[in-house]
Amino acid sequence: MCNIFKNIIPKSSFAKNVLTLITGTTISQAIPIAISPILTRIYGPEDFGVLALFVSLITIFSAVVTGRYELAVMLPKEDKKSRSIVALCILISLVFCTVLFIVIALFHSYFVELLEDDRISTWLYFVPLVLFLVGLFNTLNYYLSRKKEFQKVAKANVSKSVSLSVSQLLFHFVKSGAFGLVLGRIISAIVAPLFLLFNLKKSDKISFNKEKLSTVAKRYIDFPKYAMWAGLFNNLALNFNNLVIPIVYSTSILGYFALVYRVLVLPFTLVSTSVGQVFFKEVSELKNQNKNVSNVIWKVVKKMGLISVLGFGVLFFTVEYLFVFVFGEEWRIAGIYAQYLIPMFVIRFVVSPLTLIHSAFEAHKLSLLLQFLMFLLSVLSMYIAYIFKLDFEHFLMLFSSVMVMFYLLRFVVIIYIAKKPYNELN
Repeated sequence: MCNIFKNIIPKSSFAKNVLTLITGTTISQAIPIAISPILTRIYGPEDFGVLALFVSLITIFSAVVTGRYELAVMLPKEDKKSRSIVALCILISLVFCTVLFIVIALFHSYFVELLEDDRISTWLYFVPLVLFLVGLFNTLNYYLSRKKEFQKVAKANVSKSVSLSVSQLLFHFVKSGAFGLVLGRIISAIVAPLFLLFNLKKSDKISFNKEKLSTVAKRYIDFPKYAMWAGLFNNLALNFNNLVIPIVYSTSILGYFALVYRVLVLPFTLVSTSVGQVFFKEVSELKNQNKNVSNVIWKVVKKMGLISVLGFGVLFFTVEYLFVFVFGEEWRIAGIYAQYLIPMFVIRFVVSPLTLIHSAFEAHKLSLLLQFLMFLLSVLSMYIAYIFKLDFEHFLMLFSSVMVMFYLLRFVVIIYIAKKPYNELN
């Protein structure tokens, strides 16, 4: 019996670190998924649509709020330089969000008209605040991962999830509509980075030394030059539909579409993100030692591929009925939408964590090109749907098929990077 348990417990540090992050992710996702049947009965599809709009705006800008310097936190051999990068990220975030708030205040009515939804009006003012907190959280997340403090990262994700779920439930009784959903998102954005800040050690003190900030800014200038734009196009591609669906179709359809991501895609994505975080650390170390990284890639592909095929394979045949059973008959259409998107999620789940190899090898130009291509494909899919007046189901079939081909291309490029010497990529 003891031997059985020994075989189950991961032996390698890579597997243990992944397990730590996935455990935190599983707990953090179990809570909002558990309360989702309640939320879908107290909030309507349009309320979820407003939340999706708010979150999409933050997600898009999150690619530029730190200049993507947070991806460089893992790279220096010395912790002192890493802490200087953390300080640089905080400073850039503060300046960017201050400017963004001024722009929103000056052109508020124009942005509301552009988004074609008056219910987003008040919440636009909160976008810069949440954006700054997201940038802070992402930066500290990478720093603590560098220090192999994966338990703290996992606990931060749990605290974020608990605050989100409790807030969204309680604030519904304060005011109807999307108020509770959006306010819950704001509160969780505050809790998560504060948790990480309070868990920093005295030796992790962040110093805003002008000379040191200038040094690391110049050394890793390729991140804002290339990785930032790559991240922006990636986020635009992933969130473009959320911005355009209310215009081409309706906010209610966006609400159904958003629920699919909330209860089905997000848990898988966060597992993929946890694996990617540890993969990034492992690949960065191997690169610094001039060692081959191909074995790590194939190890991730085998494990993620098995989880993806089994998990999404079962869901493909059951997801419509699961949505009806769990959320009610009103949400059946969301289950149908999920079924159309599953082929894309299968390949995306496997490939996504591996894309951090671009940052590890500083292959920023190649990453930028791919992200721009992804954005163009997203725009093209919606444009075709608009021109030919496709119903939403046919649009999802088109979009899913196009993205499957794109992620297969991304995997080929990842293998290419792994086999090329580091100096040939820069």
